Amino acid sequence: VGTLSGVALRGIVDEVRLDRAEERLTLVELKTRQSRTLPKRTQRSQGELQGALYWGLLRTAGQMCPSEFLSQFEVPPASPISPKLRTYCENELQRSASTVENVVECYQEIASRLTDGRKI
Repeated sequence: VGTLSGVALRGIVDEVRLDRAEERLTLVELKTRQSRTLPKRTQRSQGELQGALYWGLLRTAGQMCPSEFLSQFEVPPASPISPKLRTYCENELQRSASTVENVVECYQEIASRLTDGRKI
């Protein structure tokens, strides 16, 4: 959820990979195919456009207000998170979090540290 050039966008990223050693963030967009052949150029173009839009949203995430983001999903910002998610934030993100808004802020901080569009 976010805006690019004033256009509101909403989508689901299939996977985000963080390689700490390489300091690289990779967005992975999986496409389910029933055919064993490679996708046609138009299908690849759609996937590339989708990935580019998600990347643009991620790069501007640092400018987003966490409460506005959560309102898109009708989630109260002060909602507590599960112990498992709290442990994940502490161990994997090296951030303390106890509410949904804290989690959004953690990811927002990581996203805002993007320097060249790929490194964090």
